[in-house]
Amino acid sequence: EKQQRSMSDEKSLGASQKMLSPSRSTSNCSSKQESRQDSWEVVEGLRTSMNYAQEMQAQEGYLLKKRKWPLKGWHKRYFFLDKGILKYAKTQADIEKGKLHGCIDVGLSVMSVKKSTKCIDLDTEEHIYHLKVKSQELFEEWVSKLRDHRLYRQNEISMFPQTNHFFPLATV
Repeated sequence: EKQQRSMSDEKSLGASQKMLSPSRSTSNCSSKQESRQDSWEVVEGLRTSMNYAQEMQAQEGYLLKKRKWPLKGWHKRYFFLDKGILKYAKTQADIEKGKLHGCIDVGLSVMSVKKSTKCIDLDTEEHIYHLKVKSQELFEEWVSKLRDHRLYRQNEISMFPQTNHFFPLATV
């Protein structure tokens, strides 16, 4: 029994630490610190004991979004994050008019961040959204807000699973 308990303690300890995804790491460095800096971190989701019902502050601004086709490369888009839903369009005015390019439920997405390149990946079942932030300061701000909104949204989904709060839009 004692051995079993220590194994479950180890498991919960491992789950609470930041998870790194070695499959997405591009570094062959022997130094642990450097390879960790260059690898993708999968952001942990809501645990049942957490209560994340406080009011969320909206976050908005321009980020770069990667496109594959037809215009391959990084494109500047205006993003608006509110209550766990990330909407984006070409400009702030387009968001205000409701002329969206897409909408992402961050609560239902797997979020990975890569500090060295200031990249954030949001993996929904339909798409993987590759986002890039220009400055380190803004990157930290967006990651922090996305984490908070993601937990808020996951809490909302777990509290009211029968209610569909969100209707995904097709991305253009």
